[in-house]
Order: sequence, then structure tokens, then C-alpha cells
Amino acid sequence: MKKKIKIMNDNLNTDLYALLKNLPDNILYHQEHGLRHPLGIYNISFKRVTSGFKGVFNSANTREDFSDKKKGINEDIKKLQGKLPSLENEEKQFVEKRIEELKGQLKQISQQQATEDKKTLDSVKELLDSLMSFIDDTYHILKCFFPANSVTKDIRFADKWMEKVEKRLIIDYKNKLKEYRDILAPIVNKIKHNHARLNRISLKTELGQIEGYYVEGVDSKGSLGPDREIHKQFRNQETAFSLNRDLKFHLVNFYFICHHLKVLINRIIKDKHNLQIDTNNVTFKNSEENFDIIKMVNALPNLFFPDEINKSQPEILIKENEVEVIFPSKTSLLLYTDIEINFVATGDGVSKSFRLPYWISR
Repeated sequence: MKKKIKIMNDNLNTDLYALLKNLPDNILYHQEHGLRHPLGIYNISFKRVTSGFKGVFNSANTREDFSDKKKGINEDIKKLQGKLPSLENEEKQFVEKRIEELKGQLKQISQQQATEDKKTLDSVKELLDSLMSFIDDTYHILKCFFPANSVTKDIRFADKWMEKVEKRLIIDYKNKLKEYRDILAPIVNKIKHNHARLNRISLKTELGQIEGYYVEGVDSKGSLGPDREIHKQFRNQETAFSLNRDLKFHLVNFYFICHHLKVLINRIIKDKHNLQIDTNNVTFKNSEENFDIIKMVNALPNLFFPDEINKSQPEILIKENEVEVIFPSKTSLLLYTDIEINFVATGDGVSKSFRLPYWISR
């Protein structure tokens, strides 16, 4: 079933923001819980998410593509090495010196690439962390609508506290988030608790370059490569995430999370206080800044990694007076025939074998 959410141009935040902005104080209990106002919790968490998207764009757009440089230097080294056997001593020393100079350049470029790769991957990690934290924060927002004495036990986690108060509603809310959370949470948890690392991969195609990443894991044979709990194999190949699809996927799902929470809060307010909150004519002063993020994500080409072509696709439609987010969508994709793969594997000083994404052994 196709799901759509419309975001009006005077509030290019979320429909959840519009609701939280107009809450009457007399229905809130945030101070009893030692929490910020629900709009305050939302604003901080929302700002981190939008900053996460901007961070990925800034790091990805300013990075230099070193692959052609490295390829050219390696070819020069190979040619010079091929000449060595036929050279006399003086010429041989000159060529050997030149080879060492080129190797030094290659090392310097590799260090620059590693620095830029780390910057991009750190920004991706921060975005994923911010989205996971936002989901956690939604339960703190929900706590603000119930007195602290609604639960007598000392329950540390806000979602479990909420289940004690409104189990049926919270289970239903969790089920709406489950499909997305089941993709996001394993990535964040693997990085935090299983020493997993993000590694960069890019595919050069006749239609353009596709940047992406994969979560490194260890298989049953001790080989390092894309974590198979996160990256399902495709035609016996290891897989990864392209930023072109990944950023659209996360932004669209972020708006759906906010919408589901807005619907739930409306129901709680209606049931507890018989109130209907007016969310019309709510403006967001940073709408243009947020609109820039939506436009940047929307401008990413539908040029994905091979396995992602078969996945459900997110879509963003920008119209005159509104933005519409859709998932799943039947948006058309760009198809290519030839690829050149560039990837990075971190290693650990012990592991000796690697599984390479989209590598076809011949």
C-alpha cells in the first residue's frame, strides 16, 4: 500500500511540529518527569537529525575523487618498473628514484583519501545515530502527557514506561515503526556494541558515480566484509548502501515517524481531555533552511547499487504549495551496464581475508 504525507510550504518542518507548537500547558506533565516541554525535546532532536543530513551532504560534496589520480600513478610506476631490467646503472638509479617519488605521492594521496573517507563516514554514522535517538525521544515526548505516578515502578526506558500506561496504543505505534527500525537499529547497535565499522564504496558507471558505504562484519570463516545480518546477499554477491537511495529512504521515513507520533498524540489528547488541537496556520521560521535539505535529498539521482533496484523505493515530490513524501513508490530508476568498483576495507591487523561488495569472481 502506498503511503503519502503532505507537508505545506509554510511549515516545512513536520505535522508533528504543528501539533506540539499549539499544545495547551494544562495537559502536560513534563516537569513531573524532569523533562523539557515536548516541543523542546522535539526541537533538539529534530535539529540533530537535520544537521545530520547536512553533514553528510557537506562531506560528500567537498570530497575529492582520488581514484583517477591513484590509478594514473600506479600505471606510471608499473611502466617504470617494466623499464628497469633494460637500463644501465645511472639510468636505473634515476628511474628507481622516480619510482620512490611516485610511491611517496601515492602514500600521501592515500592518507588524504583516508581523512576524507573518515569525515564522510563519521557524518553518516552521526545521521544514523540521530535518527535512532529521535525514535527514542518520541517515547519521552509521549511521557509528557501522563502524570509521573501513572507507573509506580522505577522503569528506566521511556518506551517500557509507556507500555505500562498505554500498552495497546504503544504496541500499535511500535508496529508502525517496526519495518524502518528493524533496518536502522541493527546498524547503530553493531557499531556501538560489536566493533563494526563503516567502510566506503563507490561505483563508477556510464551514468555517473554512486557513493555509498557498508557495515563491516565477520562471517563464520573469519572473513571481513559487509555484515550479512545487515547486507543481504544479491545473486551471491555482497552488498552495500548507496547514499542516493539511503538519504531519501531515511528522510522519507523520518517524516513518517513524525506523522505516526502526531496521530498517536492526537488520540491520547482526544481520549484523555476530549480536545482537538488546531494545527492550521502554524508557521516554522526556518522553513527555507529545512526546504533546502529536502531539495538536496530530492535532487539525488535514482542511480542505485545493483541490489537496491529491487527494493521498495522512497520518493519526494516537490509541488508549488507542498512537499509530498511517498513510500513505497513506483519511481523510475536509472539503469547501467558497466561498473568500476572502488572500496575501502579497514582491517584489524589479524584478519587475512576479505569479502568485497559486488565483486564477481571469474
